[in-house]
Amino acid sequence: MLFFWGKSHLAFESYSVFPIIGPGMTEELSKEELKRLQKKFQEFEKAPKYNLNSEEVFCICRKPDDEGQLMVACDGCDEWFHFRCMKLDPKYEKLVANFYCLFCDRLFNKGTTLWKRKCKLEGCFNPIELSEEKKSKYCSEEHGLMYMKQTLLDKVLKQESLNDQRLLNLKEVSSILREVGDCKALAKLGEELPIYSDFYPNANLSPLLTEKVAVWEKQIQQVTTDLEHLDSRLRLVLALKDFLKLLNENINIITIPDYIPGSRTKSSKSKSKNSKKSDICGFNRVILDLDKATDMDQFKAKISPYLGKNTIDPEEFKKLYQEIYPDDDDMVDFVGPDNWLAGFCLKDKRKCNKHHSWLNILADDYYLQTQLLEEKKKRLQDEKQTLMTDYNIERWETLEAEVASN
Repeated sequence: MLFFWGKSHLAFESYSVFPIIGPGMTEELSKEELKRLQKKFQEFEKAPKYNLNSEEVFCICRKPDDEGQLMVACDGCDEWFHFRCMKLDPKYEKLVANFYCLFCDRLFNKGTTLWKRKCKLEGCFNPIELSEEKKSKYCSEEHGLMYMKQTLLDKVLKQESLNDQRLLNLKEVSSILREVGDCKALAKLGEELPIYSDFYPNANLSPLLTEKVAVWEKQIQQVTTDLEHLDSRLRLVLALKDFLKLLNENINIITIPDYIPGSRTKSSKSKSKNSKKSDICGFNRVILDLDKATDMDQFKAKISPYLGKNTIDPEEFKKLYQEIYPDDDDMVDFVGPDNWLAGFCLKDKRKCNKHHSWLNILADDYYLQTQLLEEKKKRLQDEKQTLMTDYNIERWETLEAEVASN
């Protein structure tokens, strides 16, 4: 399944972990718009950081955070902005994944805002359940049932006629629901001609048709296998991204005095004074084996020491980090093979030209490959279905002719 990133004006139509539309790919500004935005940024940058009462001020409105208004931190500049000033509805608070202010998005192309997909139930603005084990269109099973019941009743109780055909009543609907096996079978009910072999199991395909079906099934199975491999690789990339966040937090604890890990959104709280937070490149050479590995289990075993950790022992991490940076600023040329932290590029990702945007590029490549394979799989399935449909129609027409002749 593919997911795509959306901008704030596309809010909640989609959700993903990595952007398909990346930094620098937004619509170009006109000269007039660019001048107005640059002027607005200069005013914002030159504005006082404190008011006359020595209170720290935030956002483009330059007001203190003392009114209990919902705020969100920009992932590009770490400035805090009011939902109201950014023209964001407070009911979408739980749907913010990553936020980029107008300046970082449109002026400096640092990134675009990411929204989580909302629950399909009308009136609910919680994000959908999304994990490795479960992919849902709803925030909970309860809301999923409520949506299905509401949709079904709307269809049944609809009063207008459709092409002069009588609508089903509740009793008839209940009878149909007892007969079908699942939701997919219900959705397809009446869309296509019944399968001939379901009624006449002893009817065999011709040798030529059997051979053609076997070829299509083999190709479809190969594409399915390739998709599974890509999905496994993408999951590893996502796990690495989560692990890099953990590394950044631990580096902040070491390098920033009195550092307190905080969330990206807040309400009725002052802005954190933490500055120069760690945002490492995180490139790891073992990730290069991702495309070379033919045995995914072997690759997982190789990279597993770096992934799947929810916590890191602070003292152990500090020791590893100080082996690499004994003088805080200068990195040593060589450390021992037991220092797993040395396998990661610890440069600021904005200054690391060697591995610039490597994680996003890798993820985008997998998404593109997945899209192409899914299109190929659908095409093969459609071709096979067309072949079987023609055969099905032919058999029913033959049977109809036989019955008519008798």
